[in-house]
Amino acid sequence: MSVQAEIAELYRRYPQPRTFAEDVALHARHGVAIVLPHFVFLARPVDIHDPQERWVDPAHRYNILGCDCWFIHLYCGISQNNPCNFAPMRFPWIAWSRRDGRVRVYETQKLYDKCEILTRSKTRL
Repeated sequence: MSVQAEIAELYRRYPQPRTFAEDVALHARHGVAIVLPHFVFLARPVDIHDPQERWVDPAHRYNILGCDCWFIHLYCGISQNNPCNFAPMRFPWIAWSRRDGRVRVYETQKLYDKCEILTRSKTRL
């Protein structure tokens, strides 16, 4: 399945308050938006001490100096890569929500190490 088809299916199965184009525009303005034919990464810096309702609202803008977590809104494509590699700077925490809507928070270093181990084992000849 292509990345475009996967995103369309996600937005169909899990209706969002905005369109994909609107989400890209908000993340480009308030965070990171990488949209390529084979890969999409949308994330924003957030303050881990703020209510999670603000984290999931891409219209809420944080002052990056007070942030300590990346909230990943969408990560699709290039399944063998580590999502930690696409953030422009490292924060101590990284978070995202799953299909059930519950936000999960991870220590960036632990997640990075785990992803690197998994990536290495898949890409070894």
